[in-house]
Amino acid sequence: MSANKPVNTKALRRQLEESVRNATNAVLLEFRGDVTELLYKKENPPPLFNKPSKPGKPPATRFGAAGLAGSIAVQLAKRRGNKFAGKVGANKAYAADLEYGAPTRKLLPRPFMRPTLKKNEKRYMRILAQEMGRQMQRLIK
Repeated sequence: MSANKPVNTKALRRQLEESVRNATNAVLLEFRGDVTELLYKKENPPPLFNKPSKPGKPPATRFGAAGLAGSIAVQLAKRRGNKFAGKVGANKAYAADLEYGAPTRKLLPRPFMRPTLKKNEKRYMRILAQEMGRQMQRLIK
């Protein structure tokens, strides 16, 4: 953008919004990959003879792509008011019971989403900042 040209504020706003959306999507996809990787980890082997994972540990994965690990999905960012929001989650009915526990079924939590987010929060913020920086560089060229 040149200092002599008038700024098209609508176009600039649209480009800024696209930048925020792209940066948010980069973090969402990274988070999804991290959760899937956790569920497939070798330290988290499938249980033998249907023995459940220990409470507080990530759930054991028995069915690979057909199970919990394969159900991790991302809903890319959409504008909601002045914010962009997206979702990462598991498409299995039992995912919430594993994450938070199900007292009525005597199932203690086996969290996999929240620990992944907490462990990688700083990295996600770095990704967001780097992606926004890249997008801003494109805008000023």
